[in-house]
Amino acid sequence: MTLPLDQIVFRTRALAQAHPFSARAQSYFMDAIGVERKNQPAEEIGIWAGYAMTVGYCLRKLEESDARGMLSIPEDLIVVSDLEELTDDIAERISDERADGLLLYPEPLVVEALDRIIAGEVERRLSHGSDEIDRETFATLENYLAWWTLKGYALRVAEVLTDDASS
Repeated sequence: MTLPLDQIVFRTRALAQAHPFSARAQSYFMDAIGVERKNQPAEEIGIWAGYAMTVGYCLRKLEESDARGMLSIPEDLIVVSDLEELTDDIAERISDERADGLLLYPEPLVVEALDRIIAGEVERRLSHGSDEIDRETFATLENYLAWWTLKGYALRVAEVLTDDASS
């Protein structure tokens, strides 16, 4: 069964409130967001990245429980044990529409769900000061939030692939 888009987005956001990470993903998350908070000009931007990553991860977890599909690993994807490298590779594949076999829902549904979730993150984080933010900065922050959402989704895919590879 595939949930309707509104339910996917709603349930994803609800799951994000419930400490959804596995121990391995939590460790990865804490390291990545810790670095991000230090590297940004304002610490809250790194915090935004953390929440964006969380909802991306939750979208994939919801997809797994709803779709109950199997991954078919693309032939050109090298599954490495380095979670960072694999996560970035998967995120880039999804971004470039080269995610064949990595999605469980139909690709248009995943893309639309990601778009809605990202739009919600942008609205929450940037709407209150959008009159004071120039277009270039707004676009940069929007892309930043989109990347971290996608990276969260890819983290869950990478986690499953490497768990399967180590079994």
